[in-house]
Amino acid sequence: MSVAVYIHQASEAHALVSWGIRFARADVTNLIVVVPRRQKQAEPKFDPLELSERDQAEVFNAVFEAIESHSRDEVVLKEQIAAGIASSDHDRVLIETIELVAQQPEDAFVQEIEKMDITRLILPVAAEIKPNSNDAEWAQRLYETAPCETMMVRGGPPAGGLNVLVVCHQESLAEAALKRACSLVSADGNGSVKFLFVRPNDDEVAQSIADVHTQKILSKVGSAGKGVETEVVLEDSLIKVLEEKDFAGYDFVLMGTRHLKTIKSFFRFKVNDSNDSDDESTVSEKTTALATMRPAVPLGNLFQRNFQSWVRRVVPQLEKTDRVQLVDRLQAGSSFNFDFVSLISLSTIIAALGLLDNSAAVVIGAMLVAPLMTPLVGMGFALIQANEKLMKTSIKSVCFGFAVAFGISALLGLLVTLLSSLGISPQMASRDTPSLVDLFVALFSGVAGAYAMSRPNLLSALPGVAIAAALVPPIATSGMSLTMGDFVLSGGAALLFFTNIVAIVLGTAVTFWGVGINTRLVKSADGDSMRAPRMWPRYWFIGFVVLSLLLAAEMQFYSRYYNPPEDQDTSTAPAAPVLSAPNGPTIERDEPVDSDKPVETVETP
Repeated sequence: MSVAVYIHQASEAHALVSWGIRFARADVTNLIVVVPRRQKQAEPKFDPLELSERDQAEVFNAVFEAIESHSRDEVVLKEQIAAGIASSDHDRVLIETIELVAQQPEDAFVQEIEKMDITRLILPVAAEIKPNSNDAEWAQRLYETAPCETMMVRGGPPAGGLNVLVVCHQESLAEAALKRACSLVSADGNGSVKFLFVRPNDDEVAQSIADVHTQKILSKVGSAGKGVETEVVLEDSLIKVLEEKDFAGYDFVLMGTRHLKTIKSFFRFKVNDSNDSDDESTVSEKTTALATMRPAVPLGNLFQRNFQSWVRRVVPQLEKTDRVQLVDRLQAGSSFNFDFVSLISLSTIIAALGLLDNSAAVVIGAMLVAPLMTPLVGMGFALIQANEKLMKTSIKSVCFGFAVAFGISALLGLLVTLLSSLGISPQMASRDTPSLVDLFVALFSGVAGAYAMSRPNLLSALPGVAIAAALVPPIATSGMSLTMGDFVLSGGAALLFFTNIVAIVLGTAVTFWGVGINTRLVKSADGDSMRAPRMWPRYWFIGFVVLSLLLAAEMQFYSRYYNPPEDQDTSTAPAAPVLSAPNGPTIERDEPVDSDKPVETVETP
């Protein structure tokens, strides 16, 4: 269990090492200082950074100078203890200096951080913070993904006591930030903590609500928060309050947050206009230090992130050009237009004729013509990308396509009833109700369809996916059986079609997530920034999962209670044996048949 700081520039060494020592002393643990060394090699590795190497790089020398600026009664190097120059002392902070040797050390540290036994990570402020950007700075990526408690700091601590201002705009993170501030001040034995709670003035009792929340947070901190001074401000914007705040009496301003937009705004302004120096090594004497922090990632979220990282390492990710082509194909194929109506109508007619004729080959041909697979894949893509426009277009096409196909098949069923003697064929009867096999076939058809559609070289596999999905035959069966008088078959076939839809959309959504499709950003209310979309994609995905589980339970119930095993007795008395005479009537016998005696047959003229 250690506190770690990562220093990739010499100008950051003094501030980060000083903060690392403060936090290590507060946690009664050791400090790990990680410094990069750029070198071409296959695998990154951690090597001890020794005093003899200090002149090999400017950042190495800056790190040791920052450590030596602290008293020997305060810190001790692990290297010196190993060499017998110094002895371990529980009153001193043990510092271990490590160099990370890699071709891209910052990216390697992002990958290696989970393997290190670190409880708290201290980082410099990212040069440019971009919310939800794939090209974000390494410090931002670590702030978002590191499993341990993580801080991003600008400026260094004062030499003496520490006066901390904790600002809050999220109750859950305010508790962690306030605990951290109290532990720092308690370790120094000299300083103060003030808690600033900002809440929108959206109600006549807003002040009372803010007071209740403030006391609730303080009660969670416990005895460490007894000496904390509190202040409540009713304002919509936390950043506006900070910009107008007088920081003259504070050495350190700490805010708990995960939102990158808030972090960017927080570090944008200077709290002391009198400081015109850009030298980070002297900033602790001239400015108030700023820091944001977030608590350690919960175990469930950590498992989810690790699983996602593993999947995206194994599964080839979509390139930008392939993604553009995919979106173009989905938007064009999901539109309800004349081409779509023509194909769904022809496919329904072919499927209906094949079902009436009990021809599997004709039914398969109808599946190839059906255009319903593309809008269903579009629904799965829109669900993962949070694309409302594509979702609405796809739902419209699926609903209208079903209505057109059902109407045509119902009309054909009515004509067949009035003009011919054809009845329910075995091909139609086989679609009386969905089974677990049908559910899994549809699920993996969705997976195959999404993967094939996302790879230009696999588009030839889509006809096979369309055959496996079997979307139009259940609609045709439902419509014809309705007008032919078999309402049970009509409902079962419609349920089969609904089952196929749910499973296909769920399978496509999971596949697109696996190949690297991320939630897209939308413009915020002010129009100047981007934000994550509303929660509807998550609710819809959960809804599809719940529907799949309910359908699976219903199918299991049906197969168990309405289709008992062959060896299970279905009546109290055995049925009378039935014998069929060649070219004659069926003959029933009252006595049991002895299998050892030959069976007599009755000849008919």
